[in-house]
Amino acid sequence: MNLSDPKLLRAFLDRHELKANKGLGQHFLCSASVVGAIVDRVRGCQGVFEIGPGPGLLTGPLAEACPHVLALELDERMARPLAESAPGVEV
Repeated sequence: MNLSDPKLLRAFLDRHELKANKGLGQHFLCSASVVGAIVDRVRGCQGVFEIGPGPGLLTGPLAEACPHVLALELDERMARPLAESAPGVEV
């Protein structure tokens, strides 16, 4: 799922009735080039620990590049979107 396209990300967030919670310091990464650069750096690693995955814009591509991704998310609203955007990731 390509959530790095701002229109697709907005539609995904709207469908899940989500907005960034500024009280948690949330902001959602929306740059295909940044996601690609991060994924390229971890490709081949045995695992990745992601803090604050949000809706999973980076989490899905990380899961494709590494055999194990563990994501720590404090916002319980993100559980359903993460299950959709990054199935199989341990949250």
